[in-house]
Amino acid sequence: MSILTWSRKVALTVAGVITLLATGIGAIPNSQANGSSAPSSAIAALQHRRAQLIAELAALQPSITAAGGSVGSAEAMFNAQQTKVLNQRNQLAQLNAKLLALSSQVNSNNAANPTVPMPPTDIAHARSLRAKTRSSAGTATLMLSHANF
Repeated sequence: MSILTWSRKVALTVAGVITLLATGIGAIPNSQANGSSAPSSAIAALQHRRAQLIAELAALQPSITAAGGSVGSAEAMFNAQQTKVLNQRNQLAQLNAKLLALSSQVNSNNAANPTVPMPPTDIAHARSLRAKTRSSAGTATLMLSHANF
């Protein structure tokens, strides 16, 4: 059994022919439709216009070449700046890695050598010793070590 019935095939064929005729008739120039050739003055005008356009293109060629050179130098400068940025980014990444290593080293040192806070009674005792040394005839300086303070 055919997927398309006979009436659908005919409808699709007619629609295709109508579409071809509608788009094709407007696209065929008059000179080709009736078999006549275009007047030589029209061809001469088109050839003259073509020569003018070629002359304009040739006149623009030096400025196009100069602009191409400017674009090339700008692209080279951009590439140089891009390389600098990439180098700076790599240097920053290296510095960040060093900073992270130093930070972890400091953290591990702090974990290995924890500071023990001085109890309030020891602070009071140190103050009382200081007060006694001030009241005596001589002058004494009390220095607390970092580990005990």
